[in-house]
Amino acid sequence: MKYIERILIENVKGIQRLEINDHLIPNKPVIFVAPNGFGKSSFAYAFNKLTKKGIILDDETYYKNNEDNKPKIELRFVNDDRSVCVIIADETQNQIKDHFGVHVINSLLISKHTQKTVPGIPRAVVKSSITINPIILIEKIPNKENFSYSPKNMKEEFGSNGKILFNISEILNDTHLMVELQNNVQFDKFGGVRIDKFLNNVKDRINAFKGTSQEILQKVNDEFEETIINSEPLIDISKILKKHCEFDNAEVLLAIFQLIEIYRNDSKKFKTTLKYYEFINEKQIYDDMFSFFNATWKTLRPKVVDAQLVVEFPKANQISNGERDVISFISSLIRCSRNLNGAKNILIIDEVFDYLDDANLIATQYYISVLIQKFKDEGRIIIPIILTHLNPYYFKNFRFQKLQVCYLDKHRFKNNVSLHKIVLNREEISIKRPLSKYFLHYDPGNCDLTIEFTALNLDLAYCKSINFKRLVENELNLYIANQNYDPISICCAVRIKIEEKVYNLLPTAELKVAYIDTFETDAKLAFAEENGAIFSEVYNLLGLIYNDGLHFSNGVDKITPICSKLNNKTIKNMIQQLS
Repeated sequence: MKYIERILIENVKGIQRLEINDHLIPNKPVIFVAPNGFGKSSFAYAFNKLTKKGIILDDETYYKNNEDNKPKIELRFVNDDRSVCVIIADETQNQIKDHFGVHVINSLLISKHTQKTVPGIPRAVVKSSITINPIILIEKIPNKENFSYSPKNMKEEFGSNGKILFNISEILNDTHLMVELQNNVQFDKFGGVRIDKFLNNVKDRINAFKGTSQEILQKVNDEFEETIINSEPLIDISKILKKHCEFDNAEVLLAIFQLIEIYRNDSKKFKTTLKYYEFINEKQIYDDMFSFFNATWKTLRPKVVDAQLVVEFPKANQISNGERDVISFISSLIRCSRNLNGAKNILIIDEVFDYLDDANLIATQYYISVLIQKFKDEGRIIIPIILTHLNPYYFKNFRFQKLQVCYLDKHRFKNNVSLHKIVLNREEISIKRPLSKYFLHYDPGNCDLTIEFTALNLDLAYCKSINFKRLVENELNLYIANQNYDPISICCAVRIKIEEKVYNLLPTAELKVAYIDTFETDAKLAFAEENGAIFSEVYNLLGLIYNDGLHFSNGVDKITPICSKLNNKTIKNMIQQLS
């Protein structure tokens, strides 16, 4: 698969219709950014309610609580051969399961409330606490089993030269070796007539040898070298044994005979023992992961409870929030790794990244990267979708090597190409200083850059600073009047307005000149405040808006998040205060 090119969700919780047309590349994290209240959790909920038969919503989670609003998820993806496939899930079907495994990770925090009656107080006292329910990593642990193996009985069953067999208990107790055999060798084929005839023939020839044990072993080593290396039934076992053990050919062959005999004597017990070994190895991996990260005094580890492998969390006051968040996230990733077994997979992470501190944000990215690499090593695909209200471009601790950022809250806006081109060229030597001083900051003087704009092929409607300021102020008026606007023009107009208002608060001409000659708005405001100007904190806060708009570049979408901020009612009220 090359990429998912479209996701459509309808009628789930707060979503009536959400269409996402960004390309989602396999084995590459993608961050869906949208403000609180947009519907990110509804997006995750839709995928979380997928069953084999279709989307099964809980009560009151249909759009507008109306069961006539039928839920739907539609995915369109492009295959490696450029063919396009559209799949749908609704209340009657789930075509998604035939193409993708889906796993959703939500915040695992649960608010608990307990009531306690206190003498002298007429009402019960309610006590609240934050907890995390135990996380089940493995639903059912296989029964503990051991191989039925007796070296003495094995020698007797082999025949007259059974004395040359050696004790393979060390092999049987090597869980990694035995699980590798299970994953790479089809033991069922050793019950067939053809293989039975082949092995009995080899065994009869060994039993026909004469001499001491050492002499017989040498003959086995010499005569059956090709049998071990090249015979189809034995080659897979032979490779694994030689990988783990320093055996010659005779020892490999005799170990194989005993392994096959153990399997034949009780194939069911052989398989259940290997299943238990698989669990032991998997548990060790989880123990190592938790040991690598966990610094809590509680020494959290997965443990067996009622035939399940679970992670149990201490009370909230016995573990830090950061440790709790990351350990629960790691546990959820482990469940994800176990649950997603298909060739193509989607992982949705909701309400996890929004509240992590810097160190834990780095830690969680590490574990997601490890998960992606695991899928790549297995020749499989995973697309991790991280839902957040945080714009990753503002946070230095978002450091995925390959990162897609998709803004879900897309607003219609006017794209003033002429103005954008001027801002993008603000570092050109011929205009850098006067453009900054007279156009992008407040200065009572006028500046004419007709010659410079002509040379740079910039729009001459903006070449005079007085015209530039008038044009961006017109856009500001459109914005306040709820009409279509250019967001970069608003950023320019807001900064100029703020600097002009503060300029007019200064009491003397000398201070005003010094103010104009001060570089950067923050420094100007600080200078004015030091010299007696009193102004609203709004002026400082709006710097978080206009700085983004006046320092954007091609290839990075900063306009969409600026629009999201400008459309916030509180921010709009703050800007209206400048009028």
